Amino acid sequence: MKKIFPLLLTILIYSNGIGQNFNAPELSWDVAKQLVNTSPNYPSNVDTITSVYGYTGDTIIENQTWQKLSFTYEESLNENSIPLGFIQQEEHIVSFKDTNEVVHQLYNFNLNIGDSVLYFEGLGSENNYLFVEYIDSILINGTYKKQFHFSTSLNPPYLLNEIWIEDIGSIHGPLFPINPCHFSSEMPSDIKLTCCFFEDDIIWDNPDFAYCYYHSVLPSPNFIEEGKQWNVRLSNFENYITEILLFMGDSIIDNVNYKKLYTSYDSLNTLHFKALIREENNKVYLRHYNQAEALIYDFNLTIGESTTIYSPEGQGFIEITVNDISWVEYEGFFRKKYTLDGNYEEYWMEGIGSCFGPIYSKVYDFIVCPDWMMSCAYNEEGQIYQYQDYPCYDLKTGINEIQENKVVIYPNPIQSGQVLQLSNPIQMKSINIFDYSGQLIISINYDFSNQVFIPTDKIKKGIYIIKIEDKNGKLQISKLIVS
Repeated sequence: MKKIFPLLLTILIYSNGIGQNFNAPELSWDVAKQLVNTSPNYPSNVDTITSVYGYTGDTIIENQTWQKLSFTYEESLNENSIPLGFIQQEEHIVSFKDTNEVVHQLYNFNLNIGDSVLYFEGLGSENNYLFVEYIDSILINGTYKKQFHFSTSLNPPYLLNEIWIEDIGSIHGPLFPINPCHFSSEMPSDIKLTCCFFEDDIIWDNPDFAYCYYHSVLPSPNFIEEGKQWNVRLSNFENYITEILLFMGDSIIDNVNYKKLYTSYDSLNTLHFKALIREENNKVYLRHYNQAEALIYDFNLTIGESTTIYSPEGQGFIEITVNDISWVEYEGFFRKKYTLDGNYEEYWMEGIGSCFGPIYSKVYDFIVCPDWMMSCAYNEEGQIYQYQDYPCYDLKTGINEIQENKVVIYPNPIQSGQVLQLSNPIQMKSINIFDYSGQLIISINYDFSNQVFIPTDKIKKGIYIIKIEDKNGKLQISKLIVS
């Protein structure tokens, strides 16, 4: 029996392999597209969408039989599947006719080592030829098929690790050779063939995936969150202040739910109502009580697309165009960054808004002063954005500043737990200490005193702002470092 078994196995292998070509009507592919939505240190936190490709019948074109290729995002092809074109295979060469009736050579499984193929789109390289570096074999559906391993025409961090499997196609999906894209080693997004089926049986599966079909789409970061805060630096020549904008509370107008946006110029001591904001389908709308709502963000836009937004501080509507979209990391999380057209470099960040502030997009198209720049942003989990050139909270104004008889702050820097001493020849009326997000940490009022002692055992390490008012109403703004 041991001598007969290899012969029987050979017969089974040959017979099971008959009819399984790339254009076999029973063939289908599952292709997973992964986009990183948070930190690459947590690879499970990605958007994953699976496209299912397969044949939905055949047709005769110029006396030749072509298979109809379709795809769907559901687990199997059905009547709602989207047609892509037609497939034909002759002598190991696979052709694809798209819906515009343009014919492409999709695969040539006759290639030898050193031969090349031209990848036309999306590679961002002058030389888009991929060369066959080596060929090995793999057992597919009872028959050994060739694997074509290609070189990559791109330089790191952009890589294209392309492999063809005879009669199955690219490891990135059946149509990848005519719709290629590059993948960055610095941003681990990917498109991979997870499984290939023949007559509903898996004939090839990707060892990097536990399942064939994945559909786990994380929602885009919300723009609206209760308590979300933006700090915006407003500069005018040598002086500058920090405006804080934050969401607090809800409102209903015409049966539509809105979140209330407030603003503060005195570190949340006084809040002023600014506008009503709502969010729907990745679009953000602003409304004043006595006006109709208007679009201020559309995070569905793609490169080259345009729309009209409302700039409340810019006093009008303006058309914007997205020049570029990239992924950027802010505080350990990846977000889409939309670079806009215009004379002033402006970008939007998914879930955060314009680099000039949450409602200050396109302000420079209308005004010259002040200079607007968002210094940082927070949600309930902590800081989500930090502009590298400015601290989160800062203040410098010539109004009411003490030029003589300045308050002496000692020691500064101070170690947490020590007693802070403030001395001034003119009696002090109040002392307020803020952290760099603009939150009030300590507030002390006096019946006037020349000397004040403040324990720091409950103050964490960091940089703080001390705002001191004397009995004459003059202010002194100083920095305090707690180590």
